[in-house]
Amino acid sequence: MADDLSYADRFPVLFASRTTARGLDEAITATDLERLCAEYAGLRASAPSRTAAGKRYFVDGHDGVPSTTKASNRAEEHLAIALWFLGQRWPLQDGETFRLLDYQVPLKARQGDAKVGKVDLFGVADDGRAVIVELKHSAAGKRTADTPLGALLEGLRYGAILEANMAGLAFEAEHRFGLVIEQEPPRIVLMAHEGWWRSWAELRAAGAWREPFSRLLGGIRDRLGIQVDCLSLGSVRVIMGGNGSPPVLMQGPEPRTVVF
Repeated sequence: MADDLSYADRFPVLFASRTTARGLDEAITATDLERLCAEYAGLRASAPSRTAAGKRYFVDGHDGVPSTTKASNRAEEHLAIALWFLGQRWPLQDGETFRLLDYQVPLKARQGDAKVGKVDLFGVADDGRAVIVELKHSAAGKRTADTPLGALLEGLRYGAILEANMAGLAFEAEHRFGLVIEQEPPRIVLMAHEGWWRSWAELRAAGAWREPFSRLLGGIRDRLGIQVDCLSLGSVRVIMGGNGSPPVLMQGPEPRTVVF
């Protein structure tokens, strides 16, 4: 039975294993847009629902203090909290902006929802659309094992799940934040250090991946109605939180959109 299969088994393109740096251009070019969009629709139709399970997306306890004192293995969570704590608006490629509402937003409805994680940052754009931020971070602002393609697929997985649950999400947002979220496909923002973006752009082993990546983003926009923005944070630096203390930004951010 299809329902007995894991999400990764049912949607192998969306839940592809970690993509490699070498030949990134070929991996992006080989991505089947038709199948990717079909899997997005399939995941959206069968997505886990926290609302149906009696659970919330905006959980209590998000006060700016990390959930763990082991900062080294939760660097993205610490950076996400520090960015959320700023309370500022962030640029989008079309001139709009968005604000961040929450961090580490859970998507699992039950323990068995394998490979269904948490949204790094969740926000809302000027036009009322939900914004899903997939954050990539390394201590020195360098390239990590996660490729831009891997970040995109992760964002799309979260997008399909949240689009399926937009009514419940919007209800929570209105009552918790006093904001109206439109019943439209979410926007996805891939956010990282300037050094992370630059290192991928300069990596010879990855090949000429920027143009096919741009075409893939355009196809996703045309087929799914999902705008994917790439955002650089500049040379941002964060002091990790722990032992009841929040993370603190020591440098940046200097946000700017990255155009491919």
